[in-house]
Amino acid sequence: MSSLKFFLVGLIFILAPIFVSADFQAAMQNYQKENYEVAYTEFESLAEIGNAEAIYNIGVMHYKGQFVKKDIVQAYVWMKLANSFDEYFKYSVVEKEIPENKKKDADIVYKKLNIEYGVKTISENYKPIFSNVLQRVSDEYPQILPILKIAPIYPPRAAERGREGIVLVSYEVLANGSVANVELVNQNPIDKDFTKQSIKAAKKFKYRAVNENRTLKHPISKLATNRFSFSLSFNGSKNKKRKKLSKIIAAVQEGSNEAQYLLAVEAPSLYGAKLDEEKKLELLLVSATNGHAKSQLELGFKLLNGNYCKVDIEKATKWIIKAAESGDEYAKKLVSRYSLLDEVQ
Repeated sequence: MSSLKFFLVGLIFILAPIFVSADFQAAMQNYQKENYEVAYTEFESLAEIGNAEAIYNIGVMHYKGQFVKKDIVQAYVWMKLANSFDEYFKYSVVEKEIPENKKKDADIVYKKLNIEYGVKTISENYKPIFSNVLQRVSDEYPQILPILKIAPIYPPRAAERGREGIVLVSYEVLANGSVANVELVNQNPIDKDFTKQSIKAAKKFKYRAVNENRTLKHPISKLATNRFSFSLSFNGSKNKKRKKLSKIIAAVQEGSNEAQYLLAVEAPSLYGAKLDEEKKLELLLVSATNGHAKSQLELGFKLLNGNYCKVDIEKATKWIIKAAESGDEYAKKLVSRYSLLDEVQ
């Protein structure tokens, strides 16, 4: 969890101005503009994935009576819950304000809240189980190991201009091992030539044939992804890449969730960042918990395909839905196409 501290001054609770993802920043901005209903809803959405800052802020709003009715018991239980995620979040001042005749009720409310939003629940619903090997073999899911992957052609125009980039595509693996429905997920930077060559290459991929008689738990288990890296090597490029990597690392240290995503996903292939797979997963989880849509989607794909974590379709589905809620357009397509909302209801 974040090491950011929330300070208590007497009985005045301050929502911390911190480096956060677009969703958390939007919630903070709405709170500061006194759009309390919207802010509360956004904090609640982040609380569902274990964001301690959001959980604490809900407690603050109950304490101050902002959007919700002022309620010392609710303030106490939410702040205590935040403390269970990170001890920096204090609740002792509020606890002292609870009337003696309400303390038992407060304990009951906390137990119920902990079941819904607690560390154990969040871990069971969202946290990937790390594995130092690729996972994709089980009775429930097909083994879709690639036997042929074609590298894309580097677009001449991009090479001449010294342009580099990352393109992520998705596709369905058919029973005969071929792929279909290749489409762009995201890319950095936006470049039509990179997209065209990536899709063209992915269409030629071949996988070991899947047993047609195998019963799939859900059609989404056929979905696979591939990230193409377009990287140049020429005199002076190493220094430029080192500078870009240094900027990303500095931004990560400041708490930027976009930078956490870049360091975990793109920097290893583009800028030579050396991170082990467990560290990459940790960075993504922190960023995703703060509401970063691309990190949420990336976690969904990792859980879907057993990319250095245990295959878990249910957790993958929940992260993809969260990415859609955070505004990722591709995630919205998946939610609609595979009826993912039905899977978690």
